[in-house]
Amino acid sequence: MIKTIRRTILAVITFMLAFFMCGCTVKLSTSTTNTQVLPEDDTPVAVSYEELSLEKKMEYKSVIELEHSTAYDAELLAPALDEKTELWGYINLQGEWIISPSYEGANPFQGDYATVVDKYGDYTLINREGEVVLEDYELAPVSHIGKVSEEGIMEISAKVSYDQTHTYVNTEGADAVNSANVPITEGSAYETTKYFEIASPFKNGKAVVMRTTNATLAENGIDTYKETAYIIDAEGNSLATLPEGADVDAAGFDNNMLLIFKTADGKYGLADEEGNIVISAIYDMISHCEGSLYLAKRGSLYGFINKEGKTVIDFIYKDALPFSEGLAAVYDGEGWGFINQKGEIVIECQFDAVAPMNIASDSDGTASGAFSSGIAVVQKGRFWGIINNSGDIILAAEVSECPVIAIHNGYISFIYKDACGVFTTDGKYVLLPSYGSVGEFR
Repeated sequence: MIKTIRRTILAVITFMLAFFMCGCTVKLSTSTTNTQVLPEDDTPVAVSYEELSLEKKMEYKSVIELEHSTAYDAELLAPALDEKTELWGYINLQGEWIISPSYEGANPFQGDYATVVDKYGDYTLINREGEVVLEDYELAPVSHIGKVSEEGIMEISAKVSYDQTHTYVNTEGADAVNSANVPITEGSAYETTKYFEIASPFKNGKAVVMRTTNATLAENGIDTYKETAYIIDAEGNSLATLPEGADVDAAGFDNNMLLIFKTADGKYGLADEEGNIVISAIYDMISHCEGSLYLAKRGSLYGFINKEGKTVIDFIYKDALPFSEGLAAVYDGEGWGFINQKGEIVIECQFDAVAPMNIASDSDGTASGAFSSGIAVVQKGRFWGIINNSGDIILAAEVSECPVIAIHNGYISFIYKDACGVFTTDGKYVLLPSYGSVGEFR
């Protein structure tokens, strides 16, 4: 505990250790400005919080007394950067190193597994005890490891001599699908039956892959080739072929078992698990949302369509983020606000920026929206703040960049004075800032 206190922010370093042990409140000042409301003649005026301007509300919330949250889930771990060694490991919600900092990089756990980066920049799969599960693939260093699916299959990328380096393995590193069942690449420059150019995560026993077919290397050294996208099952059997020229999204199928594809002219559409086009490629962008809606762009404006392609919310916004937790951030040309799935404004368009939070950590094809664990991160003037789904400000900071690193399972990783701490989404502190960075608790 004493070691942690020494690393805490200057605003609380003079507090006695006993204060933290007894769970009392700690004042964290994230603003250097006076929070009193002063008119032009500098005479203090009593103004209620509700009457303050939005920026003044954020300034007020940046000087707050935080209660220590002592309840925690002992099973949750998060990647954390040790400031002393500048290496990554994994901590619990008491700040204890469960997996000691010994990696150049680390990702949040996906179930029982997490990917870490060694000193050579190669990826390794570990379990919650820190034991190595997968390090090499056929003696080749692994440059990427995807999520382990319900079928026990994960996509990896290996540093081999081929251009097509994506394939599927199980947690023991053995081949998980018979990739030779997919039509092989032809042409002396690309012959391989093992690797793909794109290999999406498996969803309900299906994935989408892309392979270069009919490739030739001309005498002048210029390649001519055709790329084909296939839908495969967990055995590697080709179930369907997408239309020629369709470039698929590597995220693969979403919870509606639809996948985004792009045509050669840069237009986007949706295809189903049988390879049928369900929404024609007429949009300039399509992004997955939660549920059955999709964010789409037509020309310079954004709107929302359903999985049948019907416009649900008109294309009237200058910018937008996908729906998450029932709300979507939209920009009307003057400010950012939030709408519900009926298109109604529920939080006024009054913010200068909204930070997209990662709601796609499970690689389910869902894009990053604004709300996660009931909160969103917004900017107004010189303040970044955290709001709930009613637009109330939970806490704020006077900083030039977004101070929130991650939000998950009700915990916020928050940068203050160049150190990262952990807070709850209702404004209590869990770990005072003493880490270089902290990822998602999973």
